Amino acid sequence: MRNKKGFTLIELILVIALIAVLMLVVYPKIANSFSSAKKDAFKLEVDAIKKEAEKKYVEDSLNGHTTTKFCDESFSDLGCETLDIQHQDRKYRVELDSKGKVSAMYLSYGRLCIAKVTDGNTDFDVKNSDIQTGAALECTDGYCLCKDVRGKSRITVTVNNGTSDVGSAYVDNGNDALFTISPKIGYTLQGANIVGGCTLEGNILKYEKIREDKNCIVTLEEKNCVVNLVCTHCSAETTTQTIPAGANAFFTI
Repeated sequence: MRNKKGFTLIELILVIALIAVLMLVVYPKIANSFSSAKKDAFKLEVDAIKKEAEKKYVEDSLNGHTTTKFCDESFSDLGCETLDIQHQDRKYRVELDSKGKVSAMYLSYGRLCIAKVTDGNTDFDVKNSDIQTGAALECTDGYCLCKDVRGKSRITVTVNNGTSDVGSAYVDNGNDALFTISPKIGYTLQGANIVGGCTLEGNILKYEKIREDKNCIVTLEEKNCVVNLVCTHCSAETTTQTIPAGANAFFTI
């Protein structure tokens, strides 16, 4: 007859200890492999932007003018052109030398970031050691750097028929995120359609106690105006009309 006796307490402790040792040995290797894979993917992003910028330089030169500075729309105030690259979460700024080769690149994507400038004598190349983890690109007065965003969440705001003072920002976890919304002419903040868990109070868009990355989309409604006609010694088919702001009102009298 088989002995059905289970594991002893000492045997269970030994098994648990063995599993713990294996985790201590294996986990760092898995984490390093994952980090290396992310950096390899990031370098592909660098190569794609580099090729597109140098291609655009050649195309512009053939059309009689040259462009040596490119950036995404969030940095348009720096006086640079955008590249034909569609990616919402990618922030970049690229500078080319007089030969049309990339001499500097500032890029953040997926909480990886580079801010690298070459000496002008070597080709632009990014190594794993150049990539900062847990960082995002920040530019002020034309100067860009990689800023540590560990312990922060990224809030992205898209406003249809209006604008936000900031398109995206990193906020300390646990804090509120506030954005100022301005409608385009002919649109109103009242009755706005909001998606993403944020709230609109007056012209302030608010996320409370941020704990994770969020994306808020606000669509502003067209503003209507009520036009009243006062007709003295005459009659009209109608004396009141509700029309969109900026439109013309017509009455038949």
